[in-house]
Parts: sequence; structure tokens; C-alpha cells
Amino acid sequence: MESRCFNQSLSRLIEEGILPLGTLDEAVRRVLRIKYLLGLFEKPYTDPKLEKEVMLARPHLELARLMARESMVLLKNDGNLLPLARKGITVAVIGPLIDSRADLLGTWRCEGDPAQVVSILQGIRTALGDGAAILTAHGCDVTGTKGESIPSAVAAAQKADVVIAVVGEDASMSGEAASRARFGLPGMQEELLRALKGTNKPIVAVLLAGRPLEIPWAADNIPAILMAWHGGTQAGAAIADVLFGDYSPSGRLPVSWPRSAGQLPLYYNFKNTGRPTTDQKFTSRYLDIASTPQFPFGYGLSYTRFEYANLQLDRKEIGPGGQLKVTVEVRNTGEKPGDEVVQLYIRDLVGSITRPVRELKGFQRIHLEPGQARTVHFSLGSDELGFFNARNEYVVEPGEFHLWVGPNSAEGVQGKFTVR
Repeated sequence: MESRCFNQSLSRLIEEGILPLGTLDEAVRRVLRIKYLLGLFEKPYTDPKLEKEVMLARPHLELARLMARESMVLLKNDGNLLPLARKGITVAVIGPLIDSRADLLGTWRCEGDPAQVVSILQGIRTALGDGAAILTAHGCDVTGTKGESIPSAVAAAQKADVVIAVVGEDASMSGEAASRARFGLPGMQEELLRALKGTNKPIVAVLLAGRPLEIPWAADNIPAILMAWHGGTQAGAAIADVLFGDYSPSGRLPVSWPRSAGQLPLYYNFKNTGRPTTDQKFTSRYLDIASTPQFPFGYGLSYTRFEYANLQLDRKEIGPGGQLKVTVEVRNTGEKPGDEVVQLYIRDLVGSITRPVRELKGFQRIHLEPGQARTVHFSLGSDELGFFNARNEYVVEPGEFHLWVGPNSAEGVQGKFTVR
């Protein structure tokens, strides 16, 4: 990263003979060589006008908005609450992060300018225009124990047709030097959600955080949950795009989402235990919660539905250097267009060292119109089937393999094959 060792100690180290001058010369020479290759000796200065042409240019903002949209993960959508209507309704936008700009930039934002960020409230207002009424309330702070503003948030919710609750972590709570022993919604935010639930109004929870949050109550009681992370400069516009149906969510979880801190470390590609989880007492399970994640690795919903069928393997056996071709048919059985991320997992049942219960070996994002089907192709070879053995040798060992193709690490159509 950075250090003060050079400007504080380099001269002294050279004077005392601890650091050879030749070592410094070679380090400087490497820098000068790159500058020469870049042509900086012939043209050392750039055009200062380029900053205004490049920074926050429209194409870059459009890309930032697309990246924010594609990164969001729809965790829950009971009764197809989302997408929301944008005409003739009253929307209550509630939560401590509804108009925050700096927090949308996330941790390590460096030169990011909060003044250039589209807040969530701003994005919703722009998306709705004059077609809907918007009520706002913070309800509580991100952290702390003061809940005296929760009643005003409840009052706003009672006047609305739908509630958008923006909750989660601020930017300082993620990243370097920001570990949390308990990673539920901080402060009074769960109490805020519980109070809003008491209004019996439909609620969409938009989560902002740099990590999965422990949300068992919300997962059971809030009908729609969108994980928006800290989405950057265009996060507010992108979140509105998803909430009101201009974009069907297609992000997938890059982690297993825990139910409780007691499950950590939690990951999908764990090694099998001698007592796999069952409903029997003396197995690897918890007494008070399910042993599975709240949401599995690779998980994410869409505004449409996808069906997997007709899994085909071009052969049942391959050699250690062979190639296996895998195809599966994916169909959009819903009424809206959408993107699906088709994922391929394998399991090597027996190895010279223990192998994970599942390993992701391929994925493809495809777009399907309503009723459209597509055959997706994968190839498995030594790069996907091998591993480093106890002697640190990369090998493909003979034996039986299982494979799954599906929407996440916990679902899918299954097949099997053998390596001779």
C-alpha cells in the first residue's frame, strides 16, 4: 500500500551503507524505463481539458449505472411484490440511508465525490416523476439506540400504498479494519423494520452493505428484499431501475449468506464430514437453526422464472486428458424477459485427498424472452477435473463424478460420469 520508510529512512540507509546505492539506481531505472515506453519524456504533460471530458462523462456514468444494476441481488420477492407500479400510488421511502450519498460510494472510495452521487431518494423521485406521491422518514440512525423517530416513520408508512425501507451498513462499516462480531442490522434498524411490518403495508427492504447481513427476522417477515451493496455513483438511479421494473435483477451471490454468526466460516465448497447433516441427533447440525445458509452461493431471483431440463452428457466415461461436453436446456417460463446465470458444479466422490461437496466449474449469463428456450453448452476437461495432490502435483484421478447444472449451488438437474 503506502509507507513512510523511503522519505524517512532511505537517505540514512544509503549513507550508512546498509542499502547499496546500486539497488536504488535499479529501482529508479525501472520507473524511468516505463516512463520512456509510455513516451513521457517526449510528451511529459497531458491536456488538462481531458479531465473534464473523461471524469463523469456520460458513457462512464451509463456504465456505472449498468454495473450497479447487474450487481444487485434479489433475495426475496413473495407474491411478486416487485416490480412496483409507478403511477397513481403513494410510496413511503424510509430509513437512515435514503438520502445518503457518501455511503453509496462504499469503503475506500478515495477520490469519489459524494456530490456527484445519485442518492436512492433522488433516484426514486426521478423514476416516479409526477406520477406518484412520495413520503419520507429516516426512522432512526444507522447506529445507536435512539428510536424516537420510529413513530414518524410508522405514520408515513400508514399513509402509503407501499414502503421502501433502505437499511444496512454505512460505508465505514465495511472493508479494512471494519470487522463486526455481530453483523445484523446495526442500531435500531431491525426495530424500525418490525414497526413498519406492524402497519400491514407491503414492504420492500433495500439492503446496503459490503457484506451479507444476519437478517433471519427480515428474511421470514419482509416480502421483498433487494441486496444493493454499496453501488457507487449511480446506485440510486440503478436501484430505482430495479424497483420499478426498468431492469430485471440478474445478480448472483458471490458468497454463502449465513443465518447466524455461529455458522461462520460458511462456504458452499466445504469438505464432507463423517456425519453429514440429517434429522438425527448425532450429525453435523445445529439445534436452534437450519444448517443451510440463509441464501446459498450463486443465488439470486429474477422478475421471471427459469426452468432447467434435458441435461445431456456426450459420454459416460472419459480419460484423464479427455473432454466431456455438457448441455442443458433453459427456458423462460415467466411473463417477463430476463437474464439467467447458468451454473455448473461438480463433485469428485473419492480422491487421494478429500474433495469439496461441490465446486463451481463454469457459468454463463444468458438472456431469454418469455417462452424462449436455449441450449447452454459447457466443457469439462483436466483444468476443471484436476487438483493438486499431497505431493503438490496437478492430477486428474480416476473415479466417479457427479455434476449439477442449475441456478445456484443448492439446486439443479443432476448427472454423473466416470474418469477412467
